[in-house]
Amino acid sequence: KPLRRKPLNLTLPLLFLLLLSTEVTVRGWSTWVWTNFRCLHFN
Repeated sequence: KPLRRKPLNLTLPLLFLLLLSTEVTVRGWSTWVWTNFRCLHFN
């Protein structure tokens, strides 16, 4: 059981980091797209 529990303890933070970085990337990308969209259409 300790051998089984160890990979889970390693996998969960990695999954959390992946999810967090993906969310940050998507948020940054959508912000960049929205800024460019506004610059193109309202200037």
